[in-house]
Amino acid sequence: MRIFHDHFDDAWAPDPAARAAALELEWAASSRSPYRDMGHLMHTLARWPERSRS
Repeated sequence: MRIFHDHFDDAWAPDPAARAAALELEWAASSRSPYRDMGHLMHTLARWPERSRS
């Protein structure tokens, strides 16, 4: 669950150091209140694979 970086769109392509720093921040926050307590708000979305129409 992204807490601080969820507002970035999928085109966000940081350099490797910035990406590592972002992941480190997310992991650190996930073990502390109030961020840890938001875990029950996480949802999983799935999609069936598209069927071939041939």
